[in-house]
Amino acid sequence: MERMRVEPVGADLRPQLVALMRAAMIEERQRFLADDEATVAAMVRADLASFGPDYHRIEEGHELLRLLDQQDQMVGFLWIGPSAERPDVADIYYIRVEPTARRQGYGHLLVDYAERWAKDRNYSALGLSVFAGHEEAIRLYEDVGFAPERVSLIKQLEGAEMAATTPQLPRVMLGRGGVPALILPCFGTPDEVADQLTRAAELGADVAEWRVDLSSDWEAGIRACAASTIPVIATLRSTEEGGAYENHSYNYAAEVMKLVLHPFAAVDIEAARPGADQAIAAARDHGVLAIASHHDTVATPSNTDMRRILEEMMELRPDILKLACTPGSTADTWRQMDFTRSMRERLSLPLISVSMGAAAAWTRLAVAASGSVATFASLDAPSAPGQLEAGLVRHVLDALGPAD
Repeated sequence: MERMRVEPVGADLRPQLVALMRAAMIEERQRFLADDEATVAAMVRADLASFGPDYHRIEEGHELLRLLDQQDQMVGFLWIGPSAERPDVADIYYIRVEPTARRQGYGHLLVDYAERWAKDRNYSALGLSVFAGHEEAIRLYEDVGFAPERVSLIKQLEGAEMAATTPQLPRVMLGRGGVPALILPCFGTPDEVADQLTRAAELGADVAEWRVDLSSDWEAGIRACAASTIPVIATLRSTEEGGAYENHSYNYAAEVMKLVLHPFAAVDIEAARPGADQAIAAARDHGVLAIASHHDTVATPSNTDMRRILEEMMELRPDILKLACTPGSTADTWRQMDFTRSMRERLSLPLISVSMGAAAAWTRLAVAASGSVATFASLDAPSAPGQLEAGLVRHVLDALGPAD
């Protein structure tokens, strides 16, 4: 034990450690929660999203540390920082000792370090949360002086069938890897939407997108989507971002908040619209995944601006990000693909990245190489410039396989 050491994690190793921490969080929560893996993964991503796409906000009063053994192998890690609720309290946000290194006193060592860290910064108390069924962890914390301050209670409700019966987005769109998802937009009259949903499933689409702004009789359209055998994303696209919905005020958010009351797998919410934060919060409250989107119908912003756009969308705490741009040249298209690939490991949320227009149509087939988790194709008429025929895209996606 005398050669064990705890050391801060620098910016160069932070993405790697946060990736390990994210996987450990998902594994642990699945042990103690009844939710499926995809739901738990979305919860963890939401917890981490507020710290920025490259987790740089962990440095703002927080600290990530790793525990190294005598051979300089990492056997545990610690995340500590100010409590979000009480300014005089430091919280252990996450603490872990690898399974092969447990019952050797390493957990006590990390807790001792956390206590010294808090004292050095004049915090009056040190807090943490632990699942009620995690008896081993509870014993450790009681041994070193922690005592319950409050108890959270939960009751599982019977009869809440919507989430169980609504087809869920594929794992790849939740950041779990695999062949990028094929999304097919559907729109028109309720009968047309119902027919397109059936054909989308037959063509092997992973997800359907109901373009609400391009459809008539929204209530009947909702009923048609509820009968879909594949997951449906509800999208209300404004004229400002290439759609047909003309009201850009808070009415946009109000309409989206009506959509989340229905059994959609996700809603697409334009991040720049007033009330977008409220719409995303409403989706979260109703168990519907939120896709924060930005569509530039004029140009492809600089890499700095694209990163800023993503960071601002992350602030809204969505589940998935979408960035669609219009290239002015082939160089813009290549640049967006390279930017998407570079962000793949830096973002804590999955990213759908689209380069629009006929000249960039080939990128709809190369999504695995760029790091986008999904692509769009068309059934009859495209809903956005550059969409290719669904059967072709399905064939190419399957032939190319998942990203490396």
